[in-house]
Amino acid sequence: MTNYLGMHIIAEFYECSVRRISDNEFILQSISQALEIAQVNIVGKKIHRFKPQGLTGVYLLSQSHFSFHSWPEYRYMAVDMFTCGEAVYPDKAVKYLRKALRSKRYEIKVLKRGKI
Repeated sequence: MTNYLGMHIIAEFYECSVRRISDNEFILQSISQALEIAQVNIVGKKIHRFKPQGLTGVYLLSQSHFSFHSWPEYRYMAVDMFTCGEAVYPDKAVKYLRKALRSKRYEIKVLKRGKI
């Protein structure tokens, strides 16, 4: 069996709830909850709010990173989450976000990183 240092998930959430994807505070609360579910440690973050709408941000994790970008006008959000270690659950975080945003269509790609 091959071992890897980490898991990289790229998620694209389409046809999200207009109300939820347009609510910056809801998005940030959902991300915080997702990262808690993933059992990761946040060591820093930077969020930028676009005018008139949309967010982009990156969370630095002791296990790597989580980044996102929202386009409320398209009801779309992109998520990138790279984690290392065995006691983290990035797949559960992404699943939570999909449900929280009420995404009707989504694509998730999982890459195993750092083959050892």
